[in-house]
Amino acid sequence: MLSENLIKEKIISIDIFLFLQVFNACPNKRAQMVKNLVGHKKV
Repeated sequence: MLSENLIKEKIISIDIFLFLQVFNACPNKRAQMVKNLVGHKKV
């Protein structure tokens, strides 16, 4: 259980890191990414 949680936390932190990298690098894609995130959360 413990290792599974650690792996999930690592994946989440990597996702956030990559998200922030793209977020900062591509202001034009910001609206598109927000739309995608909102869409995923609704599903």
